[in-house]
Amino acid sequence: MCHRLPLRHRDSRTPPGPPDKEIAFTSVTQYFDDLNASLEGSYRFYHDSYGVFAHTVGLTWHQWLVDKHLMVEPTFRFSEQSAASFYATSFSGPFSTNPGGYHSSDYRLSELYTMYFGAQVTVLVTDWVHLTAGYHRYGMYGLDGKTSSDMYPRPTSSTSVSRLYGDEQPNPTSEVLARVTQSARTTVENNLHSWSSAP
Repeated sequence: MCHRLPLRHRDSRTPPGPPDKEIAFTSVTQYFDDLNASLEGSYRFYHDSYGVFAHTVGLTWHQWLVDKHLMVEPTFRFSEQSAASFYATSFSGPFSTNPGGYHSSDYRLSELYTMYFGAQVTVLVTDWVHLTAGYHRYGMYGLDGKTSSDMYPRPTSSTSVSRLYGDEQPNPTSEVLARVTQSARTTVENNLHSWSSAP
């Protein structure tokens, strides 16, 4: 008889600790003077002690309009990951048959890919006030042919934010312009991974 099981150890009172992680991230931004816009591309590599490998690529277009009082930013991100070494959709037999005694049917540890689409519009009303609205869609899809597609979330959300800057704050126009005209950025991260569906 087979049962779906949460992530657990052979002793269910002793869950496995957080995995050891190896993460590398790089991004490059190219500014186009004639278009008053920039294109940012990024790549992220992830590996952990659960046996998961993941690759993520992203693209964001930053477009200034209306004499730099309006910015439109469409974004796309794609990620693919392998399954954890102890993942399966069902189990039979004793827990001790798996190395370390770990078992999981948590869909977030399966072989999968995700796609994120989004767009954000920022209006700089004055140097001290700007408004932001966005639309975001995130989809997660299985690749192993075994995990039910109903397990994977595909949420959609919208955001609306307004900010008021006091005299002591830096000019937001300068902040945004500096961000989109940055020529290159390369960093190594060691604390960015979550099995949640947040983008």
